[in-house]
Amino acid sequence: MMVCATLSSSEYLEIIKLEYFPTLLTSIIVAFMHVKALDPQIPAGTYIANGEGTTWQDATRIVAEKFPEAVAKGILPNNGIQGTRAAKIDGKRSEELFGLKFRSFEEQVESVVGHYLELHGEQKA
Repeated sequence: MMVCATLSSSEYLEIIKLEYFPTLLTSIIVAFMHVKALDPQIPAGTYIANGEGTTWQDATRIVAEKFPEAVAKGILPNNGIQGTRAAKIDGKRSEELFGLKFRSFEEQVESVVGHYLELHGEQKA
């Protein structure tokens, strides 16, 4: 079960549990940031809704470390190559102003792959 944040009527984050909609979190966070940005206390500017810079190829390392049994069984082939350009992204300003804490890339990969394995009928390990 995934835990994520939603915007409550009082404009605070309230924790709810979502079983089958892990990708909904991104939409909720972006919507929250748009609504919260209307607050005059939030300075005008551009804000990043991500906690860190990522390189997509890191996902293969994370999957191999976190789900070795599923890789060995061939459920997760984990042999693809996805070229990306490394970008230094710092979401700390967004976290501070909006009162959020973004998940790391590793946590996101682990969550998505774990959910995939659940749907596939496998244990998370």
